Amino acid sequence: MPKLVLVAKRVKSWIEPLLYRNLSVVCDGFARRSGDDVIRISTSNCLKVFESKPASFIRDHVRHLALTQVPDKATAFILSRCTGALGLGIFQAAPNPSLLPAIAAMGLLQISVDIDRLFGDSGVDFRHFAFAQLTHLDLINVPAPENWTTGICALPCLTHLSFNFDPDHKTNLGATASRHILAECKSLEVLILIFSDAVDRKENDGYQYFSDDPRSVTMVVDTFLEDWEKGATGRDDYWARAETFIQKRRAGEINGPEYSIPVGWET
Repeated sequence: MPKLVLVAKRVKSWIEPLLYRNLSVVCDGFARRSGDDVIRISTSNCLKVFESKPASFIRDHVRHLALTQVPDKATAFILSRCTGALGLGIFQAAPNPSLLPAIAAMGLLQISVDIDRLFGDSGVDFRHFAFAQLTHLDLINVPAPENWTTGICALPCLTHLSFNFDPDHKTNLGATASRHILAECKSLEVLILIFSDAVDRKENDGYQYFSDDPRSVTMVVDTFLEDWEKGATGRDDYWARAETFIQKRRAGEINGPEYSIPVGWET
């Protein structure tokens, strides 16, 4: 696409909006690997693009946005422009409550975020307008409030929920919490516990109670940003793999008590 937009003005008008539909913004100097998708862009280059385009262009065309190690000031500016985004991931950075108005203005369907830091000292409130339309919620950490599961279950559109297991953190998803969510969140179709590597899952995967409900799985996602980028560009991400695994289990193609998706398993 970057080459096609140089062909002619008419071609540029057709193609250029597609270039910015999915943006993965990373801090300047972020390690890149060969084969990184064209949607990945440095913070400085992203700011240059946004400053050169009308605000309406960014609003109307950016639909998926990831921010990785992006400085606070740049994060606030980018979010303020991407009010038409439907999917948002904030990775390897600490969001803060000042971002909530911009996030609420997006009408998000999907978000990956450290929820405690996003709300700060005021405390997590899942009734906030920012979550009103969410179908997919990835919680980087388990929320701190004792009644957080009640807030999760009250989300009206939630169908997919995931938690990231942290071996160094004492608070992780527990059996009581998962059972409450599965019992009370009637719209929920998928519940995932995500491990960053197979060793952590082998040592800590004591979640046999997941097998009691076919919607539950554990899986290993070792390159989370790349997985997010796959989903943004229409390829199979961890949500899609979990959906297919659950469907196959319901159909009897996978043993009912099996809830751990094998590493490298493909849909």
